[in-house]
Amino acid sequence: MKTYKDKVSGETLYVVSSQGITRYYKDKAMKNLHRRDGPAIEYADVYKAWYVNGELHRLDGPAYEGVGHKVWYVDGVTITLISSSGEYEGPTLLQDLQDALN
Repeated sequence: MKTYKDKVSGETLYVVSSQGITRYYKDKAMKNLHRRDGPAIEYADVYKAWYVNGELHRLDGPAYEGVGHKVWYVDGVTITLISSSGEYEGPTLLQDLQDALN
């Protein structure tokens, strides 16, 4: 197990890499996936997932990116953002949502 210093939060994270999958954990017990400066799970070119404190979470884009599939989450809750024209507006709305909640 290696350690990694998160560039955003300054936290020390625990990194486990095996079989092409890299995972970042907040704790040595490896129970809470966590990373603020990038995805907490990276699986080669297959998928990436952003976690904060064990929950899928990302404000500047989708928290899960797989082959042809993207899902937005904030604090573990799936977010679907549709404009009045019926089209997805993109990650900037996530920041608007976060601002509205604060």
